[in-house]
Amino acid sequence: MVKEVKDKTAVVKNDKGQIEELPYGLLVWAANVSRPITRDLMAQLLQHQTNRRGRLVDEYWWLLGVNNVHAIGDGTATSYAPTAQVATQQGRYLTRLLGQIAKKEKLETKLAELREERSGLPEGPEGKVKNNAEEIESVVKQLNKASKIRPFHYSHQGSLAYIGSDKAIADLPFFNGNFASGGVATFLFWRSAYVSSLFSLRNRTLVMSDWLKVKLFGRDVSRESRN
Repeated sequence: MVKEVKDKTAVVKNDKGQIEELPYGLLVWAANVSRPITRDLMAQLLQHQTNRRGRLVDEYWWLLGVNNVHAIGDGTATSYAPTAQVATQQGRYLTRLLGQIAKKEKLETKLAELREERSGLPEGPEGKVKNNAEEIESVVKQLNKASKIRPFHYSHQGSLAYIGSDKAIADLPFFNGNFASGGVATFLFWRSAYVSSLFSLRNRTLVMSDWLKVKLFGRDVSRESRN
C-alpha cells in the first residue's frame, strides 16, 4: 500500500506491515482517489450503497438512497465497460434527461398557475374560460409527454485499437453478432475513424500531414537544446 509519494521515492507498506522507501524515475498513479465529499455521502447511504467497487445507480443513473443526485462513469457499479464510448453516451443521455426534467417542472408550474387562474374565472362557455380550458388541455398533453422518461440504453458502436507497426484491431457489431478483424486494412479504417472524430478541418490537415511526414522521413525523436 502506498503511504506517501516523494520527489524521487515512494513510501509503501508491504504485506508484513513494514515501511519501505522505493526509488522511481517515472511514477504512474493508476489508483482511484475518493474525494472526501463522496466518502461522507457514501457513509450516510450504507443501507443502499452496498457495493465497494462503485456507486449503485438505477437505470436512469439516479444514485440509490438519495434524491436528485446522478452518478455516471467508471465510479459506478454497472455492467457497462469503463470506456469513453460508454461515458459519452451516458453524458448525452444525462443532458437530455436533465433537460426533460426541467421542462416537466416548468410545465407543472404553468399548469398550477392556469388552474389557479381558472378558479377565479366565472363559469361560462365563452371568452377567458374557454381559452383557459384549451390552454390547460394543451399543457396537460405536453406534461404527459414530458413525463415519459426512457431509461438509459447503451448502443455499442464497436471498438478500435492501434497495436503498433501500422496495424490495428477492430471489434464491430454485425447484424446480431460481432465482426473482428486486424491488420493493415483495419489500420487504415482506424485512421479514417480517428480523423473523422477531429473537430476542425485544420486539425485534420495537421494530423494527416504529420502522418505523411512520419511515413516519408520517419519519426522525429530529436530534441533541441538551448543553453
